[in-house]
Amino acid sequence: RFSGYQNCNTSVPPMQRSFSKRIGSVVNNYHTASNLPLHECKTKCSDGTWHDCVGFSRHREAGDNSSGYDCWWVDDLDSLRYSTGWDLQDLLYKQTVVYTYDRYELDSISAALEPLVPPTTK
Repeated sequence: RFSGYQNCNTSVPPMQRSFSKRIGSVVNNYHTASNLPLHECKTKCSDGTWHDCVGFSRHREAGDNSSGYDCWWVDDLDSLRYSTGWDLQDLLYKQTVVYTYDRYELDSISAALEPLVPPTTK
């Protein structure tokens, strides 16, 4: 069993935010952001501009750098809908947060097999 961290400070480990991309869309209670390129939608979703953003969708025809397209974002995971076929014209970007533990040493191998939870600060 996990029995703690060795040689670590009390700060929370750094996070990396990324997005998984699949065919899908957002439903229910979505917000619209107009005329943005993809990188701005990702930034606004991940930096807190769009409060509690968990993901957004965008037309498939919009290129990565194309302005003039809307992003529809949501703050509820239940509002993300993946397509089971090629019937939708939107791409869905779900935000994921990964904690990096390169500065931390786990003191047992069994801990590595369990889900990692960042240490809390005191």
